[in-house]
Amino acid sequence: VYVRCGISATCLCENVDPNHPTSFWGTSRMVAKVQDLACAYQNKVPGVRLRILDMSLPRGGLFDGAGDPPEYNWRPPHCRHRTGKSVDVSRSAVTGVNPRIVPVDVQRMTKIAEKLGLVRIPEASIHFEMKS
Repeated sequence: VYVRCGISATCLCENVDPNHPTSFWGTSRMVAKVQDLACAYQNKVPGVRLRILDMSLPRGGLFDGAGDPPEYNWRPPHCRHRTGKSVDVSRSAVTGVNPRIVPVDVQRMTKIAEKLGLVRIPEASIHFEMKS
């Protein structure tokens, strides 16, 4: 229903960062909401799969990296990704048959997310959090 894009902003298929293979962890409620969001969006825009960029690590902790070797230090934009209740969704989606990148209808997706109890947090990416 969706594609996990953990290492490349241009991925067309599952692409998990080997440094953070579990960066798509979320609480069971959050994972269900992400799946519902992707299904509902796909119902409105057939043949298109959302691209999920980041959620959380299983035990919270450090996520962002900079430098060589990476120095993980929880800075924006991922400082909120600690409890399994956050998700970043790409502004582009992927089509199914002959995979290609297409723009996401952000307004439509945000309305769907709100109905599911997700709140959009202003960030560079499309960031949703589960209401308490």
